[in-house]
Amino acid sequence: MKSRTVGIILCMKKNKTEQFCKKILCSELPRKRALTNILMGLSSSPDAKSVVSVTESRHCHYTHSNVGKVVEDLSKNAQQLAAVNRMLKA
Repeated sequence: MKSRTVGIILCMKKNKTEQFCKKILCSELPRKRALTNILMGLSSSPDAKSVVSVTESRHCHYTHSNVGKVVEDLSKNAQQLAAVNRMLKA
């Protein structure tokens, strides 16, 4: 019974991550493909200690320099950052 519960929890977590990534891909966010790919790298490397280790994941196809560009584009100013937060929380 315990292994089935763990499987259900992992499936739910996968579905939430998948939905979140699809939401980003359907948005008007800049560099949305890179952001989604970085999120996939993060979710596949829960023990990652640095940005470089996340980008070394087999699921992440962007370099660590792209991470900075993605973050910079998401928060060019306070208004844009607030808009991104609202969009992602909806």
